[in-house]
Amino acid sequence: GYVVQDDVVMGTLTVRENLQFSANLRLRGPQRAERRSRVNRVIAELGLEKCADTFIGTQLLKGVSGGERKRCNIGMELITQPSILFLDEPTTGLDSTTAYNVMCLLKGLSEKGRTIIFSIHQPRFSIYQLFDKLHLMSKGSTVYHGNTQDVLPYFSNLGLECDEFNNPPDFFLDIILKNEKSLPGQLGENYEDATVLSKVDLASEFRSSEANLKLMKQLEGDQDRNCGSAYDLRQFTVDYPTNFFQQVFYISGRLVKNVARNRIPFVSQVLTTVILGMIMGGVYWQIDLSLQSGMQNRLGAMFFVTANCMFSSIAVIVIFVTEKPLFLHESANGYYRISSYFISKMMCDVMPLRTIPTFLFATVTYWMFGFQHDPASYFLYFLTLYLDALASVSIGLAISVNFNVIQVSQIIVTTIFVFFLLFAGLFINVDSIVFPINYLQYTSVLRYSMKAIEIKEFVGLEFCGPSLADPNVTQCISGTQYLSSQGIQYESQWDYWQNPAVLAGMCLVFLVLTYVRLRSIKKLK
Repeated sequence: GYVVQDDVVMGTLTVRENLQFSANLRLRGPQRAERRSRVNRVIAELGLEKCADTFIGTQLLKGVSGGERKRCNIGMELITQPSILFLDEPTTGLDSTTAYNVMCLLKGLSEKGRTIIFSIHQPRFSIYQLFDKLHLMSKGSTVYHGNTQDVLPYFSNLGLECDEFNNPPDFFLDIILKNEKSLPGQLGENYEDATVLSKVDLASEFRSSEANLKLMKQLEGDQDRNCGSAYDLRQFTVDYPTNFFQQVFYISGRLVKNVARNRIPFVSQVLTTVILGMIMGGVYWQIDLSLQSGMQNRLGAMFFVTANCMFSSIAVIVIFVTEKPLFLHESANGYYRISSYFISKMMCDVMPLRTIPTFLFATVTYWMFGFQHDPASYFLYFLTLYLDALASVSIGLAISVNFNVIQVSQIIVTTIFVFFLLFAGLFINVDSIVFPINYLQYTSVLRYSMKAIEIKEFVGLEFCGPSLADPNVTQCISGTQYLSSQGIQYESQWDYWQNPAVLAGMCLVFLVLTYVRLRSIKKLK
């Protein structure tokens, strides 16, 4: 098992639920009761009984302490009962007392037959006393490897003495860092071993030491027994204990819990969407059919609703980027296939976050705007906005999956969306744009959304008002005349349906690109 430096567990799940998730996906064969029993044993072994049903915690959800969080992270690996457990700086971010408690826990695990290997920087003396063996390194080379009780005599034989009241780990760090300096003058002032360190290469001294020679003979014997005359080099492959459908089931369950418990972002998004829709509905309340304002107001309303659905998709990008470390850790450790995670994420997280707000927004705005009172037209209006949002989300995901910093993803995606505004058809007649720039209109999500809504709304309407030449004369312009002036085809059903089809095609293409990129991300270092 391998425990990473940063704690990567789902904050909206309890300690027990996180461990149960690991057991459900990483144990092959045991029935549900046996998996629960394994989880209970790990909880007892790690001393997590009092906080077993407490949330891990997020920025918005109060959770367990740092030490309990670290122990839960260790428990995620202990579920598989590994004989060897690797840990990357397990005391990072913990206070001295909590760090000591975690190390005592690891010491207890080692006394039960497990091999515990970890990296650590400057542990306090009480933690240092727990170590059985020590491995010191300098610039990638071994400076010492052996029993902890033999390390001080080893350096003493080199002329490097540790003061009686000096912490040995601090002494090791001092002499290693100072030995890396090439000039005696850089070794520091008032240091008794400066002259010795300027003449000794600690890495070379260990390579020629008796301890290293014994270690090399032992390794050669182990190699001959295990691998014969040559190393057995095999490419690392992940073995999944569960099938695709089981993985989708358990991942989807966790995602549903995460969305349900992390209510504040979702509820705030829904409320913001409804309030914004009501404000827009009030501004464009029951648009009339006058020549002076009917057409202009309809175009303004259409532009703002489509632009809002496009820009609101940036919120999903934030969620995806923040969960990326958890996905990389779990997929690399054989929890699930990338395809299982991707499909579950789309079904239970990304799509619901777009469906409910878009439905409410479309319902509020359509009837307040006074668009054509036809249920079929309303459904197509909602469908267009929904595809607009999904296409925008897909583009955002395809871009954000390449970056680990949320701000970078947001800047790039926002810039692209602003570019889409230019080719929406409201600010400029796209047919008047010069070649070859005019072909960029075919990349704009907003262009297809606007065309679809315009066709369904303007066909069959007529706008009448006083003529500009003679106010006493009534002039009428049909909606189809406007569409023709903008180069929008509307005669056949395909003229409308090609726009939703293109939006759906963009969703599919960019989601495929996102999935391909997820598969190509390097998960092992």
